[in-house]
Amino acid sequence: MNNILFIQSYTSIFSLTPWRNSIFILKDKGYNCRIIQLYDSHIVKYKDNISKITYQVPYPSIIKYLLAIIKHLFNGICLLKIGDGLSYILKSIYIIYSFAFRRRLIKYSDIIIAGDPQSLIAAFLFGKNKKIIYWSLELYVYRDCKDFGTKLIKIIERWLSNRCFLVIEFSAKRAQILKGENKIDSGKILVIPNSQIGSAVEKRNYYYNDLYGIDKNKPIILHAGGLLDKSYNMINLINNFNYNNCVLIIHSRIRSNKINYINKVIYNNKKQGVIFIDDNPLPYNEIEKIYSSCDIGLMLHNPQKGLFYTNILYTDLSSGKMFNYIKRGKPLITTKLPGLKEFIEDNGIGICIETLDELDEAIKKILSNIDYYSTNVIKVQEKYRYELYHNKIFNYI
Repeated sequence: MNNILFIQSYTSIFSLTPWRNSIFILKDKGYNCRIIQLYDSHIVKYKDNISKITYQVPYPSIIKYLLAIIKHLFNGICLLKIGDGLSYILKSIYIIYSFAFRRRLIKYSDIIIAGDPQSLIAAFLFGKNKKIIYWSLELYVYRDCKDFGTKLIKIIERWLSNRCFLVIEFSAKRAQILKGENKIDSGKILVIPNSQIGSAVEKRNYYYNDLYGIDKNKPIILHAGGLLDKSYNMINLINNFNYNNCVLIIHSRIRSNKINYINKVIYNNKKQGVIFIDDNPLPYNEIEKIYSSCDIGLMLHNPQKGLFYTNILYTDLSSGKMFNYIKRGKPLITTKLPGLKEFIEDNGIGICIETLDELDEAIKKILSNIDYYSTNVIKVQEKYRYELYHNKIFNYI
C-alpha cells in the first residue's frame, strides 16, 4: 500500500500547502506520491520536487469560453438562469473525464486522495476497488448551492464521501459542519489543520525594504494571498489604511488590467510610499521571504453569498496564509469570523476586527505590545505543528 495518488481540480499544487506538507512527510516514510490536477502554467515555470511528480491534464481556453457562452445564452433565454447550473454540470463532466488521460496513474495507485467533489467522483469512477480518502479542501454546503448543477454535484459528494474509508477536514468546527451535511460517521473523520511543519522561525528579513526602498525602522503590514480582491475589496483596504507610521504591502495575483487602476487609487489617496502592490508570484520554496519581511500579518475575509459562503465564513484553521505568518512568528490582524476569533484572540496572537475602521487601532495596539504577541505566536506554532496532526493518518493507511 505504498502508492498514493493525490487528485484535485479546484486549485493547484503550486500553492497547496497542506498537500505539499503531506507529501513531504509521506515520502519521508517511504510512500510513493503522485499528483493529478488541471493544467497550471506555474508548475511548468517553477520547477521543484513537487512539480516533478505532478501530472497535469488540459483545461484549454476554448472550453472555458464555450462554458461561458452556454451560461450566458441559457441565462438570457430563461428567467430561472438554468445556464448557471448547466455550465457547472458540463464543466464538472469535462473535469471528471479529463482525469481519464491519467488513468494509468489511477490504476497503479493503492490509495487515492481526492480534494474536491469532481475529483472524488473521478476517483470512484476510475479507481475501482481502491482505498479512497476525501480531503475536503473546500467546505461545500447544500444551502449555498444556488443552481441545479451545484446541488446535484453536492448530492453526489454527500453519497460518495460516505463510501470513503477516511475524510479529512481542517478544523473540528468544519468537520462538524461536514459531518452534519454529509451524515458521515465521526470515526471516519480526521482533523488536520492547514499548519506548517516544525517550530516557529522568528526571523525578520528586509526583502521588501530593499525591494521598495522602505526605511528599515518602519513596520511593514503584509496582506498576502489571492482572496482579498474576491472577498474583501482591495480598494476599500487602500482607502481605509491611514496609519502613516507603517507601510502596507499587498501581495496578490492581480489581473494586469487592474494594476493601473489600483495604482491610480493609491496615487489619488496620496499614499505612494505608504502602500505597495506586489503582484509577482513566487515559487513555493521562496514564499518564506515575503512572510519574514513583515511585522504584522493581515488576513481579511468577507464571506459573500454563493457556493463558498460557509467555506469562507468558517475559514478557521483552513487558512494556509495564516499559518505561514505564524510559522514566521508574526502577529495577526484578521476579520472577526467564527473560529478565527477564538483562535486568534484567545491565544493572544493578534486582534480580530469587524470593520476596516478598526484597522489602524489594531495595528497600533499590536506594535505597542509586539513582544507579547510574538511570544504567543511561537507557542501556538509549537502546539499546531502540522506533523503532530498529520501523523495520525498512519493509523488509517
